[in-house]
Amino acid sequence: MGIRSFIMWFMSPAMKARVEADSRKWIATCPHCGAGTSVWDLGGIRYKAAGRPLTRFKCPACGKFGMHRVEKTG
Repeated sequence: MGIRSFIMWFMSPAMKARVEADSRKWIATCPHCGAGTSVWDLGGIRYKAAGRPLTRFKCPACGKFGMHRVEKTG
């Protein structure tokens, strides 16, 4: 069980749906290839968040490590 599954275990079904919907709006953009991946698809949660953080991880599209800018869309 991952940390996201553990956190979501304590939430009601309605809250889980809101958290997933909000997390899917946050997109991490690769500085190398420009591919965008939602925070939810990366295994994270970003609910009721603000700002434009930089996060370092391996891009699922190109396989390179880099500082991905995370921004909310829509």
